[in-house]
Amino acid sequence: MSSSVQVPPVVDGAIKTEALTYYTFKDPLKVATMDLKLDPAAAKSGDIVTPKQVLVQTKAASINPVDLCLKGLSSRFYKASVQKVMGGDFAGLVVKAGAESGFKAGDRVYGDIIKPFSSTGAFSQYLLFEPASIMFCNKIPEGMTYEEASSLCIASGTAFEALKTHKKSLKGGNVLVLGGGTSVGSHTIQFAKYFFGAKHVAATCSAKSTERVKKFGADKLIDYKKGKTSEINEILESVKEYGKFDIVVDSVRDPILYGYLDSTLKTKEEGGIFTQIQGSKSVNYSKIIVSDFLPQWQYIVEYIKEKIGLSKFQFFSLLETPDKEYGPAVEKLWKENKFVVTLDSVHDYKTETAINKVASASSQGKVVLKF
Repeated sequence: MSSSVQVPPVVDGAIKTEALTYYTFKDPLKVATMDLKLDPAAAKSGDIVTPKQVLVQTKAASINPVDLCLKGLSSRFYKASVQKVMGGDFAGLVVKAGAESGFKAGDRVYGDIIKPFSSTGAFSQYLLFEPASIMFCNKIPEGMTYEEASSLCIASGTAFEALKTHKKSLKGGNVLVLGGGTSVGSHTIQFAKYFFGAKHVAATCSAKSTERVKKFGADKLIDYKKGKTSEINEILESVKEYGKFDIVVDSVRDPILYGYLDSTLKTKEEGGIFTQIQGSKSVNYSKIIVSDFLPQWQYIVEYIKEKIGLSKFQFFSLLETPDKEYGPAVEKLWKENKFVVTLDSVHDYKTETAINKVASASSQGKVVLKF
């Protein structure tokens, strides 16, 4: 893999970069040339970066549903004049690094630079940031491609955090993943099985995702497309054989367990937890509305009951947060050949095909833009 470092020219205290941009939800995505403004002192000295910054040449960036959601929620009443850059997940080459940044020129890095409703976004030829101030940034594991690395942070980082909401050890435990075919679900299965040491992992998915989900390490696959009765019966069969679940990670807001918690999930006193991630099986990502992000009424009822002491179960609604243990976990599983990264397709960043594919929810793995 080439690590040729080329520092872009600085013109009037800025670096020119092409990026995928928009202003509001009504605007089509547009490839625009933007100025990446440098710190005045760094520009004057010729250093380009401050001591804590890095300048990264983007090699690949993956598209996540949250990227489409943020565009869909970009109102003409809030920061409508800001030219926004789409994207969070990226992988690239460090071309300049400050002495206190923790990196050096030539390092291959990946991360999540998402910053809602701003001109900071991953879908840009160059990225300028402080690694310590963004959601995540780390060196790419040896042997991993830029495309693979760019597909990780938002999905697999969320999966890692979801499992850590279970405060006891999951070694030898029993895990249920609702939405095992999703990007978050697939990484939840892998981390549960190979990093946290769960003995049994059950996952719901559609028939078309079965082979992929098997590769991730799921012990039992449940086809939710067969209907609610079949789905809950198979979940109950799993409980009968392996016991109640230590944790349920719901990546698709599947309401199947409401009414069956007593039969499927360990109580709060036993360390059990139901962790829900923002997502849904039914969101139309090409036409986002605010109500798409509201939890089901059943979840709200259970959550309130827990908070006022009327429920014996624990509920947690998860948003991605920085975690210093995540990078080493990825590195460990990758070195052990226990980390599967599934790409659906790779596209030139100037084409609309990739965005449309994610919006239609038809991808089987991550959709990646190549720069």
